[in-house]
Amino acid sequence: MILNQEGEVYYPWDSSHPFIDDSGVAMVSARYLAEQLGAEVAWDADASQIRVNDALSEKKIVLTLNANTAKVNGVDVPLDSPAILKNGATFVPLRFIAEQLGGKVEFDGSTHSVSITRE
Repeated sequence: MILNQEGEVYYPWDSSHPFIDDSGVAMVSARYLAEQLGAEVAWDADASQIRVNDALSEKKIVLTLNANTAKVNGVDVPLDSPAILKNGATFVPLRFIAEQLGGKVEFDGSTHSVSITRE
C-alpha cells in the first residue's frame, strides 16, 4: 500500500495505473485524468469511443480506441499514441488530454513525476 500526496491509499498494481507505452508516451486512465481536471467523461461502447466534455475550456474531445487521431470540437487532431483498452480501462495520452483541457504539463526527471496545473 502507498499513500498519495492527499494521504489517500494508492495501489500501483491497480488496473488504472499509468504507464509509458512502447513509443514513450505517458498513458493514463481517461476517466481519472479528465475527472481530476473537472471534465465529464462518457464511454460509447457501440462506437468504442471515450468522450470528454469540458465546460471550462469548451472542448469536446472524442477518442476512438486504436485510432491515430482524436476529434477536438469536430476537428481531427493527430495523437502521439492512440487510446487503448487495458485491463478493462481506457488509457489515453496524458499530455494530449491535459493540454487540450488547458493544462500545463511538467515532467520532473529527478522524481519521474508529472505535474499538471490548470488555471
